[in-house]
Amino acid sequence: MKEQSYTSLMLRKIPIDIMEHLKSRAEENNRSVQGEIMTILKTTITQSAGSVMRTIYQRNLALGRTNPDQAASIVREIRDER
Repeated sequence: MKEQSYTSLMLRKIPIDIMEHLKSRAEENNRSVQGEIMTILKTTITQSAGSVMRTIYQRNLALGRTNPDQAASIVREIRDER
Protein backbone atom coordinates (compact mmCIF):
# COMPACT_ATOMS: atom_id res chain seq x y z
CA MET A 1 0.00 0.00 0.00
CA LYS A 2 1.35 3.41 -0.98
CA GLU A 3 2.18 5.72 1.90
CA GLN A 4 0.20 8.96 1.73
CA SER A 5 2.08 12.23 2.02
CA TYR A 6 0.61 15.43 3.40
CA THR A 7 1.06 19.16 3.13
CA SER A 8 -0.26 22.12 5.10
CA LEU A 9 -2.74 24.81 4.24
CA MET A 10 -3.39 28.01 6.17
CA LEU A 11 -6.59 30.02 5.77
CA ARG A 12 -6.67 33.68 6.74
CA LYS A 13 -9.41 36.23 7.17
CA ILE A 14 -12.22 33.71 7.50
CA PRO A 15 -15.47 35.59 8.15
CA ILE A 16 -16.68 35.04 11.70
CA ASP A 17 -20.06 33.68 10.61
CA ILE A 18 -18.39 31.03 8.43
CA MET A 19 -16.05 30.03 11.25
CA GLU A 20 -18.96 29.75 13.67
CA HIS A 21 -20.84 27.60 11.16
CA LEU A 22 -17.77 25.35 10.75
CA LYS A 23 -17.42 25.01 14.53
CA SER A 24 -21.09 24.17 14.89
CA ARG A 25 -21.01 21.66 12.06
CA ALA A 26 -17.84 20.05 13.42
CA GLU A 27 -19.41 19.69 16.85
CA GLU A 28 -22.58 18.14 15.37
CA ASN A 29 -20.42 15.58 13.55
CA ASN A 30 -18.08 14.91 16.50
CA ARG A 31 -15.08 16.23 14.59
CA SER A 32 -12.49 18.92 15.05
CA VAL A 33 -12.79 21.99 12.82
CA GLN A 34 -9.83 20.66 10.84
CA GLY A 35 -11.55 17.29 10.48
CA GLU A 36 -14.73 19.01 9.31
CA ILE A 37 -12.83 21.06 6.73
CA MET A 38 -11.09 17.91 5.44
CA THR A 39 -14.46 16.17 5.12
CA ILE A 40 -15.90 19.13 3.20
CA LEU A 41 -12.89 19.21 0.86
CA LYS A 42 -12.97 15.45 0.22
CA THR A 43 -16.72 15.49 -0.42
CA THR A 44 -16.50 18.46 -2.76
CA ILE A 45 -13.65 16.95 -4.76
CA THR A 46 -15.41 13.58 -5.01
CA GLN A 47 -18.67 15.19 -6.13
CA SER A 48 -16.82 17.27 -8.73
CA ALA A 49 -15.20 14.14 -10.18
CA GLY A 50 -18.58 12.41 -10.19
CA SER A 51 -20.10 15.36 -12.02
CA VAL A 52 -17.50 15.11 -14.79
CA MET A 53 -18.11 11.37 -15.11
CA ARG A 54 -21.90 11.90 -15.29
CA THR A 55 -21.38 14.50 -18.05
CA ILE A 56 -19.24 12.07 -20.03
CA TYR A 57 -21.77 9.28 -19.56
CA GLN A 58 -24.70 11.50 -20.58
CA ARG A 59 -22.88 12.72 -23.69
CA ASN A 60 -22.09 9.14 -24.59
CA LEU A 61 -25.75 8.19 -24.38
CA ALA A 62 -26.93 11.29 -26.25
CA LEU A 63 -24.54 10.56 -29.09
CA GLY A 64 -25.46 6.90 -29.19
CA ARG A 65 -21.98 5.84 -28.18
CA THR A 66 -21.97 2.60 -26.24
CA ASN A 67 -18.44 1.42 -26.97
CA PRO A 68 -15.98 2.31 -24.14
CA ASP A 69 -13.37 3.27 -26.74
CA GLN A 70 -15.64 6.10 -27.86
CA ALA A 71 -15.52 7.67 -24.38
CA ALA A 72 -12.01 8.97 -25.06
CA SER A 73 -13.35 11.23 -27.79
CA ILE A 74 -15.89 12.72 -25.36
CA VAL A 75 -13.18 13.36 -22.78
CA ARG A 76 -11.19 15.20 -25.45
CA GLU A 77 -14.25 17.25 -26.45
CA ILE A 78 -14.88 18.32 -22.85
CA ARG A 79 -11.22 19.15 -22.32
CA ASP A 80 -11.05 21.21 -25.50
CA GLU A 81 -14.15 23.21 -24.50
CA ARG A 82 -12.29 24.65 -21.50
